[in-house]
Amino acid sequence: MPFEVVSENGGRRVCFRYWGKITASEMIDSLKTQFLRPEDMNPVRELIADHSEVSAVEMEASEIVEVAIFFKKMAVHNSDIAMAVIAPSDLSFGLGRMWEIHLDGIGWQHMIFRSQVEAEKWLEKLGK
Repeated sequence: MPFEVVSENGGRRVCFRYWGKITASEMIDSLKTQFLRPEDMNPVRELIADHSEVSAVEMEASEIVEVAIFFKKMAVHNSDIAMAVIAPSDLSFGLGRMWEIHLDGIGWQHMIFRSQVEAEKWLEKLGK
């Protein structure tokens, strides 16, 4: 699974862009490249996960929970984050909604969107 991570505004905004086939373990590995230590989360206020160019998702329900657990561990170190997931395909959107259910109670504001335009408007409105 190819991916890129772009950090902007002094690390306040971090965007993960994925393309091709994606699995849960690859997604967690991509997150670990950016957040190796708990203090790496400190400056972050906005996270974007862009799945616009993902062609296939290989993820079981239990693996969705694993990804959510990784985010919960990150939230312990920074609970003031807005996360936008861009998931235009029905499969990515549905899996994103399943993942989102497991994030309740972590303190982050999070939302799944069909387009980058919608995600950017939401993040701008929040003003993080």
